[in-house]
Amino acid sequence: MAKEKKDKPPKAAKAQKKSRAVQPMSIQLGWLEADSAKDARSYARGIIQQRFKATDESYYAILPFHGGFLWEAHQGGDGKGYIKSAAKALEDDPGGEYWFKAGDRAYRVVMQDGKPFPHLLPPEKSVEILNSGTESLQRTYSMTPYVRKGTGWLVTGGIMAGSSALFFIGSIAFYAFAYNPGPSVRATDIGSLPHTKWPMVASVGIEEIVQKLQMKNGKDWSVDRRAHVVEGLDQLRKQRADLERANRERDTIDESAAKAAADAADAADEAELKKTIDAAKAKDGSAPATQQTAPTADAPKPAPSDAIPVATPVQTVPAGTPQTPTGAQR
Repeated sequence: MAKEKKDKPPKAAKAQKKSRAVQPMSIQLGWLEADSAKDARSYARGIIQQRFKATDESYYAILPFHGGFLWEAHQGGDGKGYIKSAAKALEDDPGGEYWFKAGDRAYRVVMQDGKPFPHLLPPEKSVEILNSGTESLQRTYSMTPYVRKGTGWLVTGGIMAGSSALFFIGSIAFYAFAYNPGPSVRATDIGSLPHTKWPMVASVGIEEIVQKLQMKNGKDWSVDRRAHVVEGLDQLRKQRADLERANRERDTIDESAAKAAADAADAADEAELKKTIDAAKAKDGSAPATQQTAPTADAPKPAPSDAIPVATPVQTVPAGTPQTPTGAQR
């Protein structure tokens, strides 16, 4: 007999994870008669600043409605608001009454005198609405944090980082497949460059022209020259030689004239000196020895005179020794 298969009991379906409902601690909803969204946004932020303590965990939202703006402010929660569902409900049925739970009380939203009138009910009336079984408004609208968390910059940075990574990967692919490097360049010897060989042609004269300065065998440099004929160059050289010769002759004549003048002056000085010496000798030899007697004691002394005595020149050369005049004495 075939074994009867035992019917296994069906597996119990896994209990679905309930999403954690994060209700706000405090809710404020109202309508502001304003013309600009900036004013409505400032009003909602002012409500948070004045009435909430945990401003870092607060949210706000505004929505244009009937010539003004609906505004909503939460303290705590997940940042989902009732403002969108309330506006839609009032647009669909302006005469209806709508509510949502705010803590242990009910927040009723109705139209009054043609304007939205959201208000928080007292505890006794809140109990009636909470137990009435009517459906409440849903939190579906994403609100704006009062304090920015920097998520916008985080997203922007992530996008830029991703684009940078893609660019980097593309660059690697380009260099790996499409990059074609050029030919390799060997090291250059600075001493073999043409401008360092200028001394080889710096001594070229006027009658030569350098035709070519080139390297042979990859290391030796050579200079090719040719003759350069300058018209009138020989005549200029002859004129220069004549001029130099005339200058030399003039210098010789000037030197001869100067020497002759110096010799003539020396001869005149020697003649004058000799004449003076001869005159002195003649004067000394003409006086007789008898007349050169010493004065006696009885002879009268000459009277003193106030005149300045004049020194008598004395011959320094001994008698009988001839004096040889030179050209240096004048």
